[in-house]
Amino acid sequence: MGKKLSFLIAITFFGISAPALGQSDALLRGLVTSAEDGRTLQGANIVLTGTESPFEEATASDQDGFYELRNIPPGRYRLQVSFIGFETHQDTLSLREERRNKNISLVPEEQQLEEVRVEADAGAAHREAGLQTIRAQDVERV
Repeated sequence: MGKKLSFLIAITFFGISAPALGQSDALLRGLVTSAEDGRTLQGANIVLTGTESPFEEATASDQDGFYELRNIPPGRYRLQVSFIGFETHQDTLSLREERRNKNISLVPEEQQLEEVRVEADAGAAHREAGLQTIRAQDVERV
């Protein structure tokens, strides 16, 4: 009876593990954060493009900054992660039949703004604010 039990356990173990071992696709997931303060970035754009194949997959990070791309055929890929106000992160990856965690820290983008020049005519500030000057002569006439 002990041999039968061992045999059943072995069949169950290998029966469950065989499909997992037979997967031919990769999975890429991770967290997108700000390199400045470590906060997670919700809505960051993640694009994975095959360099040797026409494969392209895209997603956005969720409310916790987490992203996941599934069913990726093995090969070489270009990973691009972007978020408004941050420098775009680019990397090249070789993926096999694996699960890979790839956390990305984006660097805030520094932008030099053009010169801003404000000009106004004399008295324009009063007109813009709804102010009007009334002279004594005008009051007497009314």
